[in-house]
Amino acid sequence: MDTTEFFGVLVVPVIIGLVEVAKGTGLSARWAAPMALALGLALSLIAADDGITMAGAVMRGLALGLSASGLYAAVDTQLSTGRRSAAGVRVRSSRRPMAAGRTLRGDE
Repeated sequence: MDTTEFFGVLVVPVIIGLVEVAKGTGLSARWAAPMALALGLALSLIAADDGITMAGAVMRGLALGLSASGLYAAVDTQLSTGRRSAAGVRVRSSRRPMAAGRTLRGDE
């Protein structure tokens, strides 16, 4: 396995864990994604080896941070939807049906 792949597999859960620890100590949820990006960049730059350029390390760090925040968001969405449906709360679609005879802009 390539070291970049191995590094990515190990670091994404570490980033998620570090962001969760920071949220537990008072970090606002709106700063979780930027913190994941910063951690991905920092960890990638710290662990840059001889075979990777600085630009490659930055791109790898961005990919790791975005992967961690995306994975967290996907799991959080699925778990919260599952909790709502288990509690008997009806999960609605964001689209509302249009009334008969009306157009999208509301004029006739």
